[in-house]
Amino acid sequence: MKSQESWSAHSVATVALEERQGDWRADGTVVGREQKPSGAWRVTFRRLRRSHTAMFGMGIAALVFLVAIFADVIAPYGYADMHPEDMLQGPSWQYWFGTDQMGRDVLSRVIYGSRISIYVGVVSTIFGALMGIPLGIIAAYYGGVIDNFIMRLIDIWVAFPNFLLALVISVILGPSVTNVVIALAVVRVPTQARVMRGTALSIKENEYVQAARAVGVQDFRLLLRYILPNCMAPIIVLGTLEVATAIIVEAALSFLGLGTQPPTPSWGWDLRANVVFIEDNPWIAIFPGLAIFVTVLGFNLFGDGLRDALDPRLKQ
Repeated sequence: MKSQESWSAHSVATVALEERQGDWRADGTVVGREQKPSGAWRVTFRRLRRSHTAMFGMGIAALVFLVAIFADVIAPYGYADMHPEDMLQGPSWQYWFGTDQMGRDVLSRVIYGSRISIYVGVVSTIFGALMGIPLGIIAAYYGGVIDNFIMRLIDIWVAFPNFLLALVISVILGPSVTNVVIALAVVRVPTQARVMRGTALSIKENEYVQAARAVGVQDFRLLLRYILPNCMAPIIVLGTLEVATAIIVEAALSFLGLGTQPPTPSWGWDLRANVVFIEDNPWIAIFPGLAIFVTVLGFNLFGDGLRDALDPRLKQ
């Protein structure tokens, strides 16, 4: 008992000192101003490199990002370039993935379509996190009535199936890429909030958080500097997996005519536009569908590997 009281007193004194010096780190250790990044992340990266599936998934995700960024350089034709004399041509040396019913190069459409998928997936996940993380961390930290109110609101939110809610929001707002991002961001909020709340509930009981509170650190500073950084690992893993989910939902909404509108290329819209020609010309559906499959697989493999690297106990 005496040693525990001594440690608590030491923690309070240390936090008080480091709050003045500005050198207190979020994991509860004291570091100098020139300290290198936390060794925990270096260990995580080493674990990640040992996972072949995780590195394979990261390679796919990185490749899709590069294709999206350099689409103007990589694509052999413009996404809207039409060649009427070459309509519905099969794969060849001139058109590697064939052409669609307007004579447009399917490969170029797939390459440019990666921009929409990555944009919607990443941006909707970020905005969902920006809304969900504050709700979760506030609910966990304050508890009581605030926690009950936020979590009951989240429960009502979750009662609606994700795709159905995204579909309804897209119908109300109208078809556009921006509205798809809004719909997917709203759908992602409950999951982000729940994960953040669960993680923050355990973090807030740590010795250094209690010590910071004891010396009078303001709530906003305590949440931002001591609790939030230690909650980021599961949020990063969740975000990686949710990018994959958002790509699938965006493709589905575009297929239904509620997402990207022509002539902007989208994997889902290209499947919809060519559906009547698929039976005799399967390549116009195979390659956009394959692009969706490979991209989602890459993000899922990377997310699973990242989760195992951050917490190896989950493998058991």
